[in-house]
Amino acid sequence: MNFSANIRTIPVNVTNPVTNDVYVNIYRHYSLDDNGAYIVSYDDRIIATAVTESGYQSQLYLTPDITQLLVEITDLDTNSVILQQALETPINSVDL
Repeated sequence: MNFSANIRTIPVNVTNPVTNDVYVNIYRHYSLDDNGAYIVSYDDRIIATAVTESGYQSQLYLTPDITQLLVEITDLDTNSVILQQALETPINSVDL
């Protein structure tokens, strides 16, 4: 497996916005439907983790083909989306 020298590492910091446990997904590609709602594919998910405390911290490797990210926070109890935040280049960090 070859790795390009253009791979960048960025910090990921997500603070839990509610008192319930949440699930954090980060997608590398997304689109919008006619109503402006985000359309995602689980094949494009690059981070998927439960956050049961106050937050989540990690590192994310970005290859040159990743020009956008969508961060999605879902309530684990109700399975409802709490937040969707789009990030476009230049992406230097994920801070929510």
